[in-house]
Amino acid sequence: MNAGTLAVLVLLAPPLLAAEAPAVRGVKVGERFHVSGCDGDTLVNREVSLWSKPGASIDTGATVVTRVKGGEVAGKCAGDVVTLREIQSVGEVEYARVETAGKKTGWVTARYVGKKKTK
Repeated sequence: MNAGTLAVLVLLAPPLLAAEAPAVRGVKVGERFHVSGCDGDTLVNREVSLWSKPGASIDTGATVVTRVKGGEVAGKCAGDVVTLREIQSVGEVEYARVETAGKKTGWVTARYVGKKKTK
């Protein structure tokens, strides 16, 4: 192979794409967000439980690590601010491992991932 052929091959090769950071509902691992206990504009959970493992319930031996605020009133669904640490799927359901301001970590279903904290 001569230098001209190599140059053509390099130009025709597809560009390497940087791996996109995993995200759930627009929030990437390492970013902070408000927990949302709302379904649309309707507040359904003032408190959201953080579980010891994804896809878990009391029936599977999981425990509630702590609880965080999911919002105060309907239409204002910005609960406590947490940091997204990991995303995992169990079956067809997506779960987020989050860390609270008090450094406790636990799992919630992705539906509780609310608005990204911008500052």
